[in-house]
Amino acid sequence: MSLRQHPNHSRATLVGYHEPSAVFLIGTNTILTNPMDAANLLNTDPTQIAAVEKTDWTAFDAAMTANGRKSVRLGEVSGTNYSRGQSVTLIIVKADPGP
Repeated sequence: MSLRQHPNHSRATLVGYHEPSAVFLIGTNTILTNPMDAANLLNTDPTQIAAVEKTDWTAFDAAMTANGRKSVRLGEVSGTNYSRGQSVTLIIVKADPGP
């Protein structure tokens, strides 16, 4: 699962994982932000897609709920942040379009 498997998005947002290599891979229009701002972006633009670091998931989900929306999980990707030597899991989501 990766952001590339969802090519019909206007822009990608990264929450928590802000490594320069990710921006290089995804594209220079990638937004690096926090859980609250990412939820606001997804709620205002249904073509947005986000990769939320698992450690930020609770805050992101709460922000989506506070905005009256739900997120749709598209998948997860796990790996190693080699510059920090830590495992990382990113949850790939978009906003639920609602009824």
